[in-house]
Amino acid sequence: IALAPKNDITEYLEEKLTQHPNLRGVPVQYFEDNDDVDDYVTDGDYEDVPKLCFAVVFNEAENNNYKYYIRYNQTYSIPDSGEPLGDYVDIFDFNTYDQTDEFIREPKPEFQEQFFGSGFIQIQNWVDNYILRDISGNDEAYISAGFVPMYYDDWIEDDYLDSIQDVLPFIIILAFIIPVCRMISQIVEEK
Repeated sequence: IALAPKNDITEYLEEKLTQHPNLRGVPVQYFEDNDDVDDYVTDGDYEDVPKLCFAVVFNEAENNNYKYYIRYNQTYSIPDSGEPLGDYVDIFDFNTYDQTDEFIREPKPEFQEQFFGSGFIQIQNWVDNYILRDISGNDEAYISAGFVPMYYDDWIEDDYLDSIQDVLPFIIILAFIIPVCRMISQIVEEK
């Protein structure tokens, strides 16, 4: 796990991360900034050093002004056997799940699993709650994280275009019959 730079908020995150039951024993490494994290993961010796699972990098964290990134390691998400993008990223595997029903009425919860399983929501919630408490000065303030799928309006089947596509050429011809007849009549009358 990478945190950058070392300050109050990253130390708070380290405490939260080391207390989490799934992350016990996972080392936390501090970096100076985002460029240091980039240098670490693009170094030629990256294969021989502990890999980063994720990183929380703050570009700015002072004067009630916060700018941060949550970066995840996507090493095993690159297709290598001709399968749809991501061996482990179900959100891109459209062959496994029908992404919509026939009329796009029900969202598919299968695509939410990656957000919950990766811990992204939890990490972002810890960061945002720290920021909220720091800005508000209220140690009891918190944001309750939730995940709600986006619902779509009911599908309305409109047969208007299907009906008119067969009749429209006839209507256009009828609309031009009178002007064309008058034009032909005027041309004949002039001769």
